[in-house]
Amino acid sequence: MFHSDRNGRRKLFTLDLATAVVTRVTEGRDHHDEDVSWPPDGTRIAFTTTRFDARTWHIAVASAAVVEARQVTNHPAFSRHASW
Repeated sequence: MFHSDRNGRRKLFTLDLATAVVTRVTEGRDHHDEDVSWPPDGTRIAFTTTRFDARTWHIAVASAAVVEARQVTNHPAFSRHASW
């Protein structure tokens, strides 16, 4: 998984190495998603986002399919580079 601004604001994408197919994983046009981190079990991801407050960066956790993200941090300082 990687982030790119290929469609406007930064979003998360996957790359299938066997087929070279790139798939956009996160949606929305008014926020950024980046700096993804996988846990050892590979079931969820943590990432940095502005989706909860456009004025600052927060850490979010979501299923690997990113149907809905849950905000983990909530303070005025920037939270960057999520890791497990």
